Amino acid sequence: MRPSVGSGLGGSRSLVSSGRMVAAYVGIPGCVDYTVVGDTVFVASRLTAGVKEGEVVLEEGMYAGVAEWWAAEPRGEIQVRGGARPVLVWQVRGYSRAYSYVLSAPT
Repeated sequence: MRPSVGSGLGGSRSLVSSGRMVAAYVGIPGCVDYTVVGDTVFVASRLTAGVKEGEVVLEEGMYAGVAEWWAAEPRGEIQVRGGARPVLVWQVRGYSRAYSYVLSAPT
């Protein structure tokens, strides 16, 4: 029996998003840190605050790219504080039927 999506996350929350961002080492010699910045990072950070423990949530654009493999249901729109428009998010429920067939097909 395969574990369900979200099991074994140790009480963590997961939000998967995609988009443009800038990733770089920032700081001064002796005190350098790796960071990511941009609107995509801002929105993902705000959305993560609305994810419950043990959930795996995808933002709308990311779900469109993986809908073939993951079964999910719309969780509704979340208005991101400081954002121009609400963001539709999807809660992952498990593998899609097509992907489950691929996983169980004999090799």
